[in-house]
Amino acid sequence: MSEAEVLRERWAPWAVGLIVFLVALVNVTPHVIGVFFDDAIYALLGKAIATGEGLVYPQLPGTPPAIHYPPLFPLLLAAVWKIAPPFPDSVMWFKLVNPILLGIGAGVGVVVARHVLHLPLAAAVGTVLLGFVSIPAIMLGSVLLSEPLFFLTFFVAVWGAARLVEDGGIRWAIVAGVAVAAVILTRTIGGVLLPAVLLTLAWERRWRDAAVFAVATVICIAPWQYFVWVSTPGFPDELRGSYGPYLEWVVDGFRTGGGELVRAVFEKNISGAVGFLGIFFSPLVRVIRPVIVLALLVLFLAGIVLGLRARPTRVLGLALGGYVAVILFWPYQVERFLWGAWPAMILLVMMGAHRAFLLLHERGKMQAAWSVVVVALVLGIGHATYNVRGLSKGWAGSASASVDAEMAPVLAFVLDHPLLAGRFIGSDHAPAIALYTGGRAISLDMLRVTDHVRDKSLEERVADLQALDARFKPSAYVLRSNGVIIPAFLQMPVDSVRRFRESFPQGPGARVFLLEP
Repeated sequence: MSEAEVLRERWAPWAVGLIVFLVALVNVTPHVIGVFFDDAIYALLGKAIATGEGLVYPQLPGTPPAIHYPPLFPLLLAAVWKIAPPFPDSVMWFKLVNPILLGIGAGVGVVVARHVLHLPLAAAVGTVLLGFVSIPAIMLGSVLLSEPLFFLTFFVAVWGAARLVEDGGIRWAIVAGVAVAAVILTRTIGGVLLPAVLLTLAWERRWRDAAVFAVATVICIAPWQYFVWVSTPGFPDELRGSYGPYLEWVVDGFRTGGGELVRAVFEKNISGAVGFLGIFFSPLVRVIRPVIVLALLVLFLAGIVLGLRARPTRVLGLALGGYVAVILFWPYQVERFLWGAWPAMILLVMMGAHRAFLLLHERGKMQAAWSVVVVALVLGIGHATYNVRGLSKGWAGSASASVDAEMAPVLAFVLDHPLLAGRFIGSDHAPAIALYTGGRAISLDMLRVTDHVRDKSLEERVADLQALDARFKPSAYVLRSNGVIIPAFLQMPVDSVRRFRESFPQGPGARVFLLEP
C-alpha cells in the first residue's frame, strides 16, 4: 500500500465523521424540546439523574421508576445538565449532543465498512455518507432521541464482535460483551446482537468465548434488568402503555387481541415498510417503486445470506435479520424503527451487492455481476436524490416544525399565566410543559397495542382519561383545541368533588380547564 493510500485509509473516518457532523449541525432546529414526546422525556430523565433523584419520571406524581427507557442516553444527558447553563438557556447544548454522536458514529461506520465488511474504500465512504447524510439520520440528529447513540454503539459492537470472531480470546470476548451491553442499554431492541454473537460463536463451537462474552454482557445489563424487574409489579397500571416495560405491554396486547391482531400488525408493518422504502429509493418515478423495493429486498437478503459465509460479517447479518423480524411484528410505526437502524441497513445492502458481484464474477457470470452493480447504483442514486432534495428543502426539520408551531405558543401561555403556576397539569404536551416549567404534568393518551391498527374509540379515550384523572388528580388540563383528548374530556363523567371550569378561552391553540376550589 502506497503512502497516499495509507493516508486515505487513516483520514477517511475522520473526514466522513466531520462531514456528517457539519451537515447534522447545519440542520439542527431551533424548535422546543418535546416535539416528539420522547425527546422531552429523555431530557427529564437526564435532569432527574443529574439532580440526584435517580432514573425516575420526575414530572409524574410519586416519581415512578423510568423502566421504559434504557439508561445510557439519559446518563449522557445528565452530564449535559451538570455542565450546561440552567435550562432553558442550555437548549442548544442539548441539541449539540446528537450531531456529535452522528459524526463519531459515521467515523466508526467507515471503520466497520472497511475492516469488517471489507468494502473498497470509495464504496465504504460513499455508503456511510449515504446512510448518515440522509433524512432519517439527520432528522433524528436534530431532536433529543437516542437513535444517534444507538448508531454509534451498534457499530462499535459490530467491530468488537468481529474482532472476537476473528481473533478470539477472553479480552475480545469481554470487549464485545461490554459493547453489546452498551447497545442494549441504549435501545432495548439492540438485544438482537446478543443471540447474533452467540450463534456465530456456537457455529464454530467456541464455547469458552461464547460463555465469557455472555457473562460480560449479562453482568453489564444485570443492574438495569434487575431495576426493571423489581419496579414492574408496583408500577401504576394506568401508565403502563406509555411509560411501562415494553415486553409486558406487547405480550398482554397480543394475548388479548389474539392471532388476528398479530396478523393485522404484520400486514400494516409490511405495507408501511414497502411504501416508505419505495419513496426513499425511487423519489421521482412512482411506477417503478415496487421493482425498486424488490431489488432492495433482494440485496438486503443477499447481505444476510452472503454475510453468513464470512466469519466477521455473520454478526451483522444475523443481528439485522433479527432486527427486521422483530420490527415487522412490533405494534408501532415501522418507519421509526427503520430510521433507527438506517445507516446499518444501508451498509448491509451495499455489502450484499458487493458480495454478490464478487461471487458472480468468480463464477464467470459477468453480465449478472455487472447487473448487480447497476442495480446498486440505481438504488444509491435514488436515495441520494431523495436526500439532496429533502435536505435542500428542509424536510429533516419539517415534522418538528409543524409540532413546534402548535406547541410553542401553548408553552409560552402556560409559562405566562400565574393561575397555572405550580399546578399539576394534564395535557397533550405534558412532557414539554414539565420540562420548561419545572413542574408536574401527565400525558393523557396512553398507548395500546391496538392503536397501531385502529384509532381508539371515544369510549376508550374516555375510560383512559377517567382512570388517569381518578388515580393522579391533575388540578388543571391544558388540551389542544383540535386534539383527540378534548372530546373525551368533555364527555368524561363529572365527579361531584372534582369539577373543572374553563378558563382563558382565548388561549393559543389550547383550551384550559382549572379545578374548582
